[in-house]
Amino acid sequence: MDESKSKLRYRHLTHRGMSIPTAHWTYDITKSYDWNYEFGPFNIPAYPARSVKPSKKFLSFKVNSLFGVPAGPLLNSRWIEAYSKLGYDILTYKTVRTRSYPAHQMPHILYVEKNKSKNDSSFIGKPYFSKVTSLAITNSFGVPSKDPDVWQEDVKRSLRLLDKGQLLILSIMGTQDGLHSQKEFIQDFIKCAVLAMETSAPVIEVNLSCPNLHGGGVVCYDVDLCGKICEQIKNVIGDVPLIAKIGYFNKEGELIKLLKKINPFIEAVGAINTLQGNIIDLQHKKIHMRQIGLSGVCGGYIKPYALNSVKTLYKLRDQFKMKFAIIGIGGVTKPEDFESYLAVGADAVQSATGAMTDPYLAFKIYEKQTAQKKDYQTAKTIGTSFFSSVSQGLSLNEFKEIYLQMIYPKTLPENKNTLLIREDRFKLKHGEKGRKHSHIYMNHRNPIFINAWDRRFLVELFNQLICERILKNEELSKNRYGVVAIPSSSSPELTASMLDSLTSSIGRAVVMPHQFLTQEAGAHSKLYGDMDVRKPWVLIDDVFTSGKTLQDSIKCIPDEIKYAKDPLRLFAITLISRNPDKRESFTKSTGVDLFSLVTLEEVLKYHWKRFTSKEKKLILKERSELH
Repeated sequence: MDESKSKLRYRHLTHRGMSIPTAHWTYDITKSYDWNYEFGPFNIPAYPARSVKPSKKFLSFKVNSLFGVPAGPLLNSRWIEAYSKLGYDILTYKTVRTRSYPAHQMPHILYVEKNKSKNDSSFIGKPYFSKVTSLAITNSFGVPSKDPDVWQEDVKRSLRLLDKGQLLILSIMGTQDGLHSQKEFIQDFIKCAVLAMETSAPVIEVNLSCPNLHGGGVVCYDVDLCGKICEQIKNVIGDVPLIAKIGYFNKEGELIKLLKKINPFIEAVGAINTLQGNIIDLQHKKIHMRQIGLSGVCGGYIKPYALNSVKTLYKLRDQFKMKFAIIGIGGVTKPEDFESYLAVGADAVQSATGAMTDPYLAFKIYEKQTAQKKDYQTAKTIGTSFFSSVSQGLSLNEFKEIYLQMIYPKTLPENKNTLLIREDRFKLKHGEKGRKHSHIYMNHRNPIFINAWDRRFLVELFNQLICERILKNEELSKNRYGVVAIPSSSSPELTASMLDSLTSSIGRAVVMPHQFLTQEAGAHSKLYGDMDVRKPWVLIDDVFTSGKTLQDSIKCIPDEIKYAKDPLRLFAITLISRNPDKRESFTKSTGVDLFSLVTLEEVLKYHWKRFTSKEKKLILKERSELH
């Protein structure tokens, strides 16, 4: 192509604000917001099929997955329906206002790249991009909204279109234009919340983060104003969960101030929206274009900032013992990005730019996770981020399935397995229903000491067991409990690993083995560690057989702790129960509730087809004698 034709083609593209290529966008960036509202979404040739059930938990809701779309791309119920069918399960309806509000003039979207000639936060807007992996855009819509009569009915329709295990969040904001005081501005937020409640939306999000608020700046940087807004909205919506959508904070101290103001009124924080940047529009001299100026930058460029925000929120939540879920948003364009957010503490993840440019992103995440669950042995060898997506966000049943794979894999030599079956019988420490020996043995020392990935998985598994079976709906955040190491072959290492891997809110106490107390008399206490009675404490072991080691350990806990004014809440958890019939008598004699992940019978049934004929005969003979 000669130079004159190239210039002519460039003019044709830029005078319409076109960014190329556009074939894969569900939002037609060559057209106006209103046109996309009326006719979109586009470029979705088919809807993939998933086999899912609501096994994950976000806030108090059971969901199919922890992935979705934030406020922005989902313009109306037609967009909600399309993305729900694409497998996005946490869907946020685009921010609405108390009155009709027009979009900015075009262009609404340009690809951007960092302005290398300057050290400030300026970007060059371009009509193209070089690599999908470095995709970054600026969007300048102005938070348009339809009249409440329109969006209220459309939100109700959206709710009817969702499948089981999908959650709709309604994003709201106040409008500052035409108002004369902060009080009026807050009242507009309240009015919008009242209108939102009339739709029966299960969750409300207050948008405190949009950089395109006309004349108002970014609300989330006004800490006192945010506190007033969130408090007033919570007074209106009551028990309906409230999410605060915030921007990026350069200074941790300012974020702490914000969280302390809004934490009493919110159930979740979404971070981040966009980063503000000065956009140098290369095409602004054309009369058909307007100069963008200050605009929000999103996509791949903001991912490091968003990840850092989530990591900081997770740390501060634990440090100040706050109670809010974290939604990670920013630069999620591939499954590995989703995994990286879960790894730093996000409870859910959403994608805007990635979801618009690759509508099948949610299904790609689903496919990858499904493959991992089917073959844990392969998944754990690939790396940290890959492993994180296996262990985080799983239901207890999914943990159980992977655990069953882990203890008797097809790829390891027999002596490295956890489940061992031999003709020469193993000695049982305290026996099983009077039997001192068994052909079946569970050796958890193999995964604990030999394989770091298995050890990490077991830590996550015990944490999930404790959260679901013990903490349940208590007013306690995840991981706020203590663990007690008992004198067994696995318990000390398991509890030490939990202390290392989980947050500082985990406590640990250790019951000393009897031989140390007798052989080195006077040198040791029976129990080491301060047992804070404000936390529940859990005795940890791998296998429950007779319960004697657990019972002896409970006796080592001083009476002044067990029977204090505020009694110690004590529990016991094991991975496997060889003798489930003993559970009731154990609890009756000790006053301690016992929970196990699986029974030995379930383990044997799960792997039955893989046992040799000789192994099956040994198992059947032994188990029948016990019963």
